[in-house]
Amino acid sequence: MADPVDSADAAAPRPVLLVGAGARARAWLEPLRRSRRLRVVATVARGEPLAPDLPRHATLDDALAAHPEAAAAVALPPRAGLEAALRLAALGRAAVVQAPLHEALCDLGPVPAAAGVRVAHGWVTLPGLRAVSALLARAAGGRLTVETAGLPEAADGDLGECLVHALALVNALRPGAALRHAHFAGAGLALELTAGGGAWTIALRVAPRGERGAVRVEAGDAPVLWTWEREREQVRLGERHLVAPRAVPAGPLRALAQLIPGAAPGDGLAEAAAALRLARDGLAALRCRHLPAARPLRQSASIAARRPADLLARLGLRGVLPAGDGPVPQPLALAAPREPFELWAFRAGLKPVTFLTVPPAAEAATLAWFGDVHSERRERRVQVEAQDRWRDQRDAGEPMVELYLSRDPRLARRAAHLQAEGDPSAGLRELGELVGYPPCCVEAFAHQDDRANNSANRYHSFARTAVADDVAATPWPWELNNLHTMIVPFYPCSYRCAAALTWARRSLAELASAHPDFVAELRTALARPVLYFDHDHQVVLAGRVVAGGAVDYHSVLLPSPAAPAMAALAGALARGDRLTFDDAQLLVTRGPTTILRLERTDPGLGFIAPFGLP
Repeated sequence: MADPVDSADAAAPRPVLLVGAGARARAWLEPLRRSRRLRVVATVARGEPLAPDLPRHATLDDALAAHPEAAAAVALPPRAGLEAALRLAALGRAAVVQAPLHEALCDLGPVPAAAGVRVAHGWVTLPGLRAVSALLARAAGGRLTVETAGLPEAADGDLGECLVHALALVNALRPGAALRHAHFAGAGLALELTAGGGAWTIALRVAPRGERGAVRVEAGDAPVLWTWEREREQVRLGERHLVAPRAVPAGPLRALAQLIPGAAPGDGLAEAAAALRLARDGLAALRCRHLPAARPLRQSASIAARRPADLLARLGLRGVLPAGDGPVPQPLALAAPREPFELWAFRAGLKPVTFLTVPPAAEAATLAWFGDVHSERRERRVQVEAQDRWRDQRDAGEPMVELYLSRDPRLARRAAHLQAEGDPSAGLRELGELVGYPPCCVEAFAHQDDRANNSANRYHSFARTAVADDVAATPWPWELNNLHTMIVPFYPCSYRCAAALTWARRSLAELASAHPDFVAELRTALARPVLYFDHDHQVVLAGRVVAGGAVDYHSVLLPSPAAPAMAALAGALARGDRLTFDDAQLLVTRGPTTILRLERTDPGLGFIAPFGLP
């Protein structure tokens, strides 16, 4: 089957501006280069050029002025993508924009002159949709079961992005759908919706991996089943094929084909807003601030590699830090005892097995602290990268020793086998039981797609922490603050988890029996809000969260994991005494005076962790 972007035609190819420099932009560049209907004429990107042989513009407006007849293929994160889409709509220019867009689109109302701006909701551009929609149009009601896995242009994706694409498909099948219920289901989500005044019930299942899907329609004598996987689809009515198994263009091709004059369009901004509203309803039902996302951290790492001096862009911020002398942020230094925190949990009877990774020089001292226990020993190497990401490769990095310590030799040997000799992911639940972690926290951790990036693990705990009605009155318990100092050697299912809190307090009681002054110091250090971007980019605010989620503070501290470059941002924060960090901006004030305002270009990156005292 011919690719729509590559189809021959007598008309001159349409010029296209490619906006962005990330993975999606790279995926779109190749089909644009080989197309006979579209011709990439320039790129819009900062930093290293995506295509050195093409003209490059620093801003979208510069590119539009230089190429007044060009359409745009916009591959940018949600907020920047929405800004570009609205600008292109206002100018009446044709464009296709990477999805999802930022949810601020939901509140804008109708966007004038937006017909030429299409959104790359890739399930909606599958050809089989037309056949299924025609059958649905003839039915008064029934049941829809929709299952999607991964993204239309990738085999895996962040759950929030997968949800928006799935809901765009639901909206295309049954416009006006309303959410009834949503809950987590394994690594994915399960939603129940209705449409047509209750005439239709819709069951939606969303998984983050797979690049496949299925729609089942039960509205007559025989069910309709539409299935697709990667670049093949089919539609069946009972035992009969309505659409025989066939190849379909890949997701990037279907997205770009919307730029071809006269081609069948997919979703526009109005449909994108409807999908985003449903996604927002889903988050409210899940009581989540957002769904865990790896994309912002990947994007941050990519910017760091391409523009290492651009600290704000790496943090999803845009603006200018104040120049000149200002307050110097103080280091957050804890005089921690030499013993590992896991010793106190072991002595408290919380851990049948203690698993530690230590430098070879620390092995003898570690064994001495644990006393008369059985030890299983494994040598390995450990490579820890930016964002506190542990590379899953035992022969790369610094030499280390894994110790599995237990009073029961069988348990130590079993834990060593699961972690070092088997598949740690397959044995994760059993290993979690052996090391004594709360089952709810083990289960939540098991459902994560990527557990190697410890910054991402903290985002997962943050996302799973239910939104309190008044966080100022109910701060997160300081004992579970693992952002810069980990007392609890696991990632809580929630920063309000009662089981994790009990675990932490029992461990701290044992620590206090040996080092009472340090526990008091620890309490002071951890009972403070944290502005967290990733392990290397965080600051501690000596103050408290107040009504509305702002932080009132009197000083700013840099914990030891923070990168040296964070001193500039911390110094700017130290000029003020109140910080507001919402979806649109980071705002620092002192009394009525605005000290610093930075726009958030990627609201998925960064959060305020409202740790404090009860």
